[in-house]
Amino acid sequence: MKTFDRMNKFEQNEAICSQAFIELLEKENSNVEPIFPANNYSPYDAYFEFVNNKGVLKHYFVELKQRNADYDSFILEQKKLEGMRKQALLDYEVTVDDCVFLYVNFTPEKTVTWNISNVDNEIKTEEGMFNKATSKNTYDKKVKSVYYLPVRDGQVSSYVLDREAIVNQLIN
Repeated sequence: MKTFDRMNKFEQNEAICSQAFIELLEKENSNVEPIFPANNYSPYDAYFEFVNNKGVLKHYFVELKQRNADYDSFILEQKKLEGMRKQALLDYEVTVDDCVFLYVNFTPEKTVTWNISNVDNEIKTEEGMFNKATSKNTYDKKVKSVYYLPVRDGQVSSYVLDREAIVNQLIN
């Protein structure tokens, strides 16, 4: 595994979000241990298993995002959800019904988590011009189908990602 200082900006952000997710789970007193894909370009950023209150094993696939601002709603690309579903079925040989897909956004003031498993049945997509690949640059635009996820529909946590503290932790 690369040391933090040898990672590119995208890899560093992935490492920071992964550590923040671990901290979020600890804050919420969760007894799950996430697995982070070795491939930084995987459609999902974390995976864990959890037995729900009905005794059913569910497979959780999580997309993590760090945001520089707070908004009333956040964007999820339709293609991202489709990629998460497809990769989950390939990686773990499960059915979509066995899975829960989560979208976690770390903002300067809070953390918001949505269960996006059925978002395509609940919210209509909208098309617009968006960054082709934000991790590479913010100038190249293309038409994308997206969901706007209102914060009020997510689970809000008071956890705030402390970038400086996490970077210090990852460096040392």
